Amino acid sequence: MQAPAPAQPAPDATKPFLLFLRRHCHPNTRKCFGCGNELQDLAGFVIVALEIRNNLGMPSNAYYHYHEPCVQIKHSSFKFQNLWIEEDVVRHLTPAQKIQINNDRSPPTPLCCLF
Repeated sequence: MQAPAPAQPAPDATKPFLLFLRRHCHPNTRKCFGCGNELQDLAGFVIVALEIRNNLGMPSNAYYHYHEPCVQIKHSSFKFQNLWIEEDVVRHLTPAQKIQINNDRSPPTPLCCLF
């Protein structure tokens, strides 16, 4: 039996950048907030951050490609080491995806996920 889909991401001040699975994003999630291009299924991940994206000043989730330069367009100091990965998402990662994430986050930082 497959695990239920992870809860929708909820970044906050303590976890500003979350890794999320592209296949579980809301269907209306279409463009990278950084580069503005269509969100491709690069590695199967997206990066989610809470952003003020409209004239009303209300924060909402912004989605970025799993690509440091896309996030750095809005957050110049962003590095993959800043990513948080919720346990709910970890359950859906393949062993190859876990290896990729660990390689991308090198050098190691204090783990903020359990795998």
